[in-house]
Amino acid sequence: MIDLSIIIVSYNVESFISLCLDSIFSSDVECAMEVIIIDNHSQDRSVVLIAERYPDVRIVQNNENRGFAAACNQGAKVARGRLLYFCNPDTMMAEKALQSMYQSYERMLQQGEKIAVGAKMLDGTLQYLPESSRYLPFWRSALSKLFSSAGSGYYRDLSDEALSATEVLTGASLMVDRDEYNAAGGFSEEYFMYGEDIELSKRLVERGVSLYVDSDAELIHFKGESGLQGKGYHRHFYRSLGLYAYRNFFNRSQNVFVKGAFTGVAELFGWTKYVLLSAWRPVLDYMMSLLSFVLVGYLWGHFFHGDSAYFDWRDRVLPLISGFSVLLVLIYFCQGIYVRQKKKVEIGTYLVAPFIILIVYSLLPEEYRFSRVVVLFGLIIPLLGRWLWSIMGSRDDELILYADFDAEDMVSLAKATLTDDISVATGILYHNRTSLSAFIAKYRDQGLPVYVYDVRGDYIFNSATGRTIGSRLDGVSHYRLSDPRFRHQKQLLESFICLLIVLLFPLWGLFQKNKAGIRNIHKVWSKEYSLMGYDSDREKGIKLPYLPPAILPISDLKGTETGDIVDYAMHYSVWRDIKIGSRNFGTLIHQLTKKS
Repeated sequence: MIDLSIIIVSYNVESFISLCLDSIFSSDVECAMEVIIIDNHSQDRSVVLIAERYPDVRIVQNNENRGFAAACNQGAKVARGRLLYFCNPDTMMAEKALQSMYQSYERMLQQGEKIAVGAKMLDGTLQYLPESSRYLPFWRSALSKLFSSAGSGYYRDLSDEALSATEVLTGASLMVDRDEYNAAGGFSEEYFMYGEDIELSKRLVERGVSLYVDSDAELIHFKGESGLQGKGYHRHFYRSLGLYAYRNFFNRSQNVFVKGAFTGVAELFGWTKYVLLSAWRPVLDYMMSLLSFVLVGYLWGHFFHGDSAYFDWRDRVLPLISGFSVLLVLIYFCQGIYVRQKKKVEIGTYLVAPFIILIVYSLLPEEYRFSRVVVLFGLIIPLLGRWLWSIMGSRDDELILYADFDAEDMVSLAKATLTDDISVATGILYHNRTSLSAFIAKYRDQGLPVYVYDVRGDYIFNSATGRTIGSRLDGVSHYRLSDPRFRHQKQLLESFICLLIVLLFPLWGLFQKNKAGIRNIHKVWSKEYSLMGYDSDREKGIKLPYLPPAILPISDLKGTETGDIVDYAMHYSVWRDIKIGSRNFGTLIHQLTKKS
């Protein structure tokens, strides 16, 4: 008989799922357990990796991202254990964590108390995560959380006891009796993700189930890595806030329009917040460029022409410099300058925009070419400012790792320096074949980021906080296709090529019997496929940065050798894809209609 079913919802977590499962199977658990993975249509190699390394794990693959709540309910339906444990794939459990929660449940049950229990969570610097224990939201704390990530009155401190009572357990670590879970209705599938654990906690308490956090059960939660990022996060997080407010603060109204108003306004708020957070850098670049043109024009007119109002700003010059500033921002966007990254951008990258703008200026009719000096120096000032900002804002500092074991080979993966003096270290290296409990106990007071070395994956991963995307360091980290900026350029080019195909051949998709071409173009736009490149799963024995499966794999082209594929990944540029696409356009169109 199965005592414990561990249910993990997976979505694009290739770098984490192995660390999570290794920690589970290394646990000192004295009960029969099973592990169930519900994969929400991941686009990376996580499903392949799980199947290869963990044959005993049950995998349920969805053909779409059904969201966290629905996927958890899927797992609960196929689970055979009397207890369910929901955990995130971006967690690593200390050896005693599962056993401690299991024993706490059994002990309290023997005393006649029905409970659900969660772990004490630590972040990527081994510091306590306040999300481990929360209060049920009320309208003031909900507003606080809406406008601030701190959420005053939202988190609840742990007591000095081994078990600390709480009002809300997080879905990242929740052990509950299966019958109680089902009787409470499971996770509400009205929540795509975020908020469903609050709703479930509330219903469990209403059924007489006490909620506790087990302080002896510790796990590291690399917060934010298993969820959606960017606009997906803002949309679903704030929609969940609106939905919870409607269901719990205004539950007298069953009007679908009132519900839609609550969720719609909250979602609009989240979308607006995302736009503002995403747009401030392009807007700043635009304003800096515009002000630079005006300042240089004013000074040049004053000192060279003897008249600060020498240029016809309103009718001729201002529209031009506004257009140049917009063009500067568009070029930066196409280059991937605004993509979140940890590496600093070379100054040569910033020179492309001024070069293009100067060419455009030279092609204008003579009456619009007001001053080459103003245009040139008006571009140099924001260029230097942007470059200096990139240097100051980059995290390309020297990585100095401390390890209490022989780690020379591992550190070489991260291009880091190994030190035996922890006071000068910028991070601590953890080997996932050693005791995590001992590691936490030894280094929790250091406050340094943890870099985890995955033995079988042969890579190092770090995710210090929930506010930054983790960095994976391995033998292909220096390849261009490992760089988010170059991946952005590739996705932008491929989306543009697909748009051109649709515009130039509007009837092409209509006359296909199976409509595969239209479906595949949509999959390129949604990043399920890449248009040109390679299929990581097909290139056995070659270590390459992950790409979605290619419609036109370059390995299928005549004369392509293994070295060409590696060179493509290492020295990628959009010009390579343009050259491949133009030379093999007929084959590309054929493959679009053929691939399924």
